Amino acid sequence: QEIATMRMRILKKHGTGIPDDKVMKLIKEEFGAVEEPSRAARRMAATEKLFGGGRPWSRFFVEAPHVLTRRKSDSKIVPIQNLTDEGPAQTNVTFTFEHMEYSCLESCDRLELMICRDSDTTAPLGKGSVMYRTVEVTAKDKKDFIASEGVIEFDEDDTEKLLMIKILDDDEHEPDTYFNIELHSPVTGDFNAVATLGKNPTAHVRIVDDDAVGVLAFRHSEIKVKDDFTDDKVVNITVLRQAGAKGKISCEYHTEDGTAIHGIDYDETSGTLELDDQETEAEISVVIKPKGRTDSFSIFRLYIEEASGGATFAAHTDGGEECCICTIVIGTDTVEKRRTEKFLQAFKVNWEVQVMARENWKDQFIDAIFLQTEEAEGCELVTAWVFHIITMPWKVIFALLPPVDYCGGWLCFLTSLMMIGAVTALIGDLAELCGCVVNMPDAITAISLVALGTSLPDTFASKTAAEQDPTADASIGNVTGSNSVNVFLGLGFPWTIGAVYWAALGALPTTHPWFEKYAGNSVITDYPSGGVFVVLGGNLGFSVAVFCCCALSCILVLLLRRWFAGGELGGHRGLARATSCFLVGLWLLYVGLSSWNVLSEDSPC
Repeated sequence: QEIATMRMRILKKHGTGIPDDKVMKLIKEEFGAVEEPSRAARRMAATEKLFGGGRPWSRFFVEAPHVLTRRKSDSKIVPIQNLTDEGPAQTNVTFTFEHMEYSCLESCDRLELMICRDSDTTAPLGKGSVMYRTVEVTAKDKKDFIASEGVIEFDEDDTEKLLMIKILDDDEHEPDTYFNIELHSPVTGDFNAVATLGKNPTAHVRIVDDDAVGVLAFRHSEIKVKDDFTDDKVVNITVLRQAGAKGKISCEYHTEDGTAIHGIDYDETSGTLELDDQETEAEISVVIKPKGRTDSFSIFRLYIEEASGGATFAAHTDGGEECCICTIVIGTDTVEKRRTEKFLQAFKVNWEVQVMARENWKDQFIDAIFLQTEEAEGCELVTAWVFHIITMPWKVIFALLPPVDYCGGWLCFLTSLMMIGAVTALIGDLAELCGCVVNMPDAITAISLVALGTSLPDTFASKTAAEQDPTADASIGNVTGSNSVNVFLGLGFPWTIGAVYWAALGALPTTHPWFEKYAGNSVITDYPSGGVFVVLGGNLGFSVAVFCCCALSCILVLLLRRWFAGGELGGHRGLARATSCFLVGLWLLYVGLSSWNVLSEDSPC
């Protein structure tokens, strides 16, 4: 029963038409290796069968015609071989074409096809044969090819045979034609083998008409290129000539910028591409420059157009029948990307920004020297030229300042501060000289001419901010911020430098100009060794007191406007003008009182 159960499982799983020897092989694979029965076991089985006894070995054996054995690993018994088998299993031998589809030019003269023979065992192959015949589809016998049929003979151990079909050429322009070659009636000389046809019993042949001039197209409509990082990279782009190759043709080609810019990302190229008679492809070389891309990609396009010699462009490609377009995508090499990212992380350099910075710096000089007069005309044009000529030297000097693209804008900020300091010093000296010319004391010159020269730009900036911003915060904040810088930085920073300088000098000889400057002053008594930064107090106290009173009055006016007028600036025209007059009056009051105090103490220039 156990043997029968195992046999039923195998037949149910693999089918009922399996020979007994294969059943035994499958039983061996699934239930383990078997061994031949001993001579004693055979005798006991024969005695049991002859006398019809109690069948004491029934759990180990089954009846003839099977020869039985017992597995070493357990007590289950499986059949070894059916004594009624007719012989060894048959071998399947297949005949097939190497490929299912073939193409050839009609001028190729003959087409070669490979017929293959194979079997499902490793046993040597005997002789065999297979018949073939051609079948017309759209290609015609004696017009496009020579119809043929016959037998392909295989000798012993032959696995491949070459079949040749005659192809006819003509001068007639026609579409591609097709015919088939069929295999049939396979025969094998081994009586234990069965001959069949394989997976490609029919070969489909296309005859390409080469009397046509041809259609041009790129092999790939998009090409991806990795950035080389170190050197120029040459990319060869293939142009195919399809559906004909007769005669000499040519076309024009050129590149076009996308996000990639010629001269920076690649070398611009253009020219004429020529294909000779029967030439079916050509290449266009494009040079990709090592830009060092790390986190992006850029594209540009290659066009072929204006075909001559009767050629056209493939309508299904990008560009249609007018032209053909290939898109080149320049990407980043992964290994080089990681390496460059580490380098940039270490040095914090963005080379693209540096290139733009140089361009912006050049534009500063161009704008400083040349006047843009596209919209100016008449008197406006004359006025623009006059002021441009007057201010051009200053524009050129200020164009020396680097743009904000360098060092995150810090370089521009620091050099601008130095330029402001230089201009302020120049204005101060000029204002002092002007005061001496008109016999004006330095204190009055400082609160009038110098103050106007340095504060008028803030005045116009506050006016622009008041007109453009919805609130008064920007304009008032500009004024208070400017005064804060003037007081805290403008005084604190130079005084700190002066204190450090004199402290570094240490004790001074009595002949030093410092003693001469402060002769007759209590400073020399307090500091007999000299070398101290000293700022003598004058009439600054009265001026500061007047300024504080005027500042408090200004703040009070702004608060009253907020409480009663709804805003610090603007509003009703009469109220706005009255406020302006009051604030200008505060400035005149401050200048007048401070000047009166200075003049009352007779301080010549």
